[in-house]
Amino acid sequence: MNLLLVEDEIRQLNNVATCIPWEEHDIEIVGMARSGKEALAMVALRKPDIVLLDLQLPDMNGLEIIRSLRASGESVSFVILSGHNDFSYARDALELGADQYLLKPAGNAEILAVVSKLAERLRAERETEHDNQRLKRMWETSLPALQALFLRDLVRGKYAADDSLQHAEEYFPGRPPLQAEDEYVVVIMEMDPLPASEIRYSQKDTPLLRLALQNLAADTLWASNCLLFPDDEAKVVAMFGCREEESGEALVLRVNVTIARLLARVQDSLKMTASAGIGSKVVLKEIEISFRQANRALHERVVFGYNVVIPYHPQPIGAGIPAPDRAFERKLQGAMESGDDNAACEHVEQWFRETCSVVPSLDALQEHVLFLHSFIVRMIHAQGWSVAEVAKHDYESFLRPPELVSKEQTLQWMLRAVEAYMTYGSEQRNLHTNRLIVAVMELAKGKMDMEMTLHDIADQLYMNPSYLSRLFKRETGLTFTAYYQDLKMQRARELMVGGAKVYEAARQVGFKDIGYFTRLFRKFWGVTPGEASGSVIHYSSE
Repeated sequence: MNLLLVEDEIRQLNNVATCIPWEEHDIEIVGMARSGKEALAMVALRKPDIVLLDLQLPDMNGLEIIRSLRASGESVSFVILSGHNDFSYARDALELGADQYLLKPAGNAEILAVVSKLAERLRAERETEHDNQRLKRMWETSLPALQALFLRDLVRGKYAADDSLQHAEEYFPGRPPLQAEDEYVVVIMEMDPLPASEIRYSQKDTPLLRLALQNLAADTLWASNCLLFPDDEAKVVAMFGCREEESGEALVLRVNVTIARLLARVQDSLKMTASAGIGSKVVLKEIEISFRQANRALHERVVFGYNVVIPYHPQPIGAGIPAPDRAFERKLQGAMESGDDNAACEHVEQWFRETCSVVPSLDALQEHVLFLHSFIVRMIHAQGWSVAEVAKHDYESFLRPPELVSKEQTLQWMLRAVEAYMTYGSEQRNLHTNRLIVAVMELAKGKMDMEMTLHDIADQLYMNPSYLSRLFKRETGLTFTAYYQDLKMQRARELMVGGAKVYEAARQVGFKDIGYFTRLFRKFWGVTPGEASGSVIHYSSE
């Protein structure tokens, strides 16, 4: 704590400066003055915290010094030393802001006690002020986030009417508080989905684009009696209130014009488009209704396109809801069951162009999405499969069709759902085919001691012989006859090399005619059965 001594008597000045242990009380003497002018100059230069001031100086009295310093804005505390015991002097000094008034001759102990007590008080006040400033800075830093949180809860109906008014005054000091009887309109804005041709930004830049939209909105709407806040990583919400003497109809018109101007500015500044949904005008306690309507209206851009301002319009229940398209369902089912990927996707794309692209409302489009969703789920269950097995990593999308953002995104979701079914179906057919071929081979191996045809095996497997023949040739590269003959010749060789008689080997591989067996064996192996007996032979390519 810095102390300035102002005393015209040199002996008294030196006594106070040197005989009092100021340093033990963390007090430092930063100057000593013997006149009023010198005192004023030192205060300006040394910036003391406390001035120990003699009331009677050669050129001016202490009261004049205090007045002068107060007029110049100096923040300093005063302890007055005076030889006058007239109460009027003390009163005047205290009225001017002096902290203590001591009568001469005051002892050193008394002076130290008064000044040190004042110093302690000033330290405590400064610490309190420092804490208050720190809390104020923390509050001001956190205030935007607290305001946004309050507004997000407000438009979702989480506050009672009285609570919302009280919190509005706390979170928005200096602006007109919300009024329960006033009318409000909620607007929700969002950057439109990035086109496929966009190379400057990607989906990870969504928060950045939201911030750019919010900044442009703040710059455009600052004088519109509007509360602006982010709702999530993509959307920006504006809550418009009526101006003084403004009607609800005038408010709605102003909101539409202002938001249209904002979207034009967004396109001009960012070279990208945004859209906005506008709720109806409501009183404060119904603000949640306007918020939900604005959100619903924004979703209608799937139908109306991008870069649009969409006011909320209620639709009658069932209006524009399409009837199930049975013809499309039959065609798609046929393509999916036959495994024709291209035909299935073409049917979906054609149906989408003819129906989904011309729907009158978001409700109608969502009905189409649910129709196709339920159809594919029925197809999956009809095959005895589970949705989780078919969808794999897209399982969440199957459980809950995604929030529709654009018609293109909707079509892609439909095609992805169909393709998931087709891919899984192909995998299952391949697995079934492999099992079927293995079953045919096992039956053939178990019946080598007789003459079996593919018709016999087809009967056992309850299959069409022609289809089984084509399937076997496709999967093995051999006809069943060639495979069966090869199997028998391999077994015959093993028998002959093992020392079996020719007739025994012929009988065990299903040949009754020994001569025919011998000729076939020689053709296959290049040696007769007798020559092969007890020797190692190799397949002949002849």
